[in-house]
Amino acid sequence: MDPIKQLREWKIPTSSYCAAIRYLNDRPDLIKCEYERLVETLTGVRRQYEDLREARYAFLYLVQETIRKSDNTDKFDMAEMLEYAEKCAHKLFLEQSWHWAVCEEEVKTDSSGKPKRKKGAKQVEALRIYNENVDEGKAKIVELFMSELDMSKAGATTYFYNMKKKAES
Repeated sequence: MDPIKQLREWKIPTSSYCAAIRYLNDRPDLIKCEYERLVETLTGVRRQYEDLREARYAFLYLVQETIRKSDNTDKFDMAEMLEYAEKCAHKLFLEQSWHWAVCEEEVKTDSSGKPKRKKGAKQVEALRIYNENVDEGKAKIVELFMSELDMSKAGATTYFYNMKKKAES
């Protein structure tokens, strides 16, 4: 099949490669296996990419190169164009490695240096403890809250009554 015709079937604008890339950049809903399927449909070459980023940019460069070469009257060599697209994507990752850096989330710690739970995590854990030990009685549950959730006796007692209300509702 004619690659330009295929791009049009996918509703990708083919008037310019800038329009095509702009359109595809507004489609963050595609996942890695879909990009791999699109590459295979367009080129006849099956590829397995390491991650979504690699698959996405290889496809974007392939579309760009396909539209750019559509002005030429030569027959498309889609395998060659795919190889070129993958080289461009790889070069982009190497030259702009700062752009792909992942910012690690700061881990907040309590006074003893242990990582703090995320908001609401203590309540979820407390409800689980309560439900699993409801037959054990108040004293046992309060003791479990104190040891497993690092609570004072007063805090654990308050949590006991709150979890009791939650479980009853």
